Amino acid sequence: MSDKMADAEQQTNEETEHQKEAFYANNFTLWASEWEVNIDFAQFLGRMDNIGGKRIPTIVTKHQPIIMTAVVAKQLYQTLMAQIDSIEKANGEIKLPEQPK
Repeated sequence: MSDKMADAEQQTNEETEHQKEAFYANNFTLWASEWEVNIDFAQFLGRMDNIGGKRIPTIVTKHQPIIMTAVVAKQLYQTLMAQIDSIEKANGEIKLPEQPK
């Protein structure tokens, strides 16, 4: 086999697809099995709709679920923790709101 043929067989074509727009999430739910982790990012938006001549408040929910292996979820966790540590070192502790009981 010639060197050119060997080089051609080792080449890999790569294509990256991007979503049309970023998804802003102001909430999420998470559930997991022993094999995968599911994070459902959600966006809750309020708006006023005109229904039957009346202005009615409407809450719109958009979802963007992400499903990953437990290994990738752990890598994400480690990356997020390192990033949050860096932000807190530069800006102080990030305070979480109290959760209702």
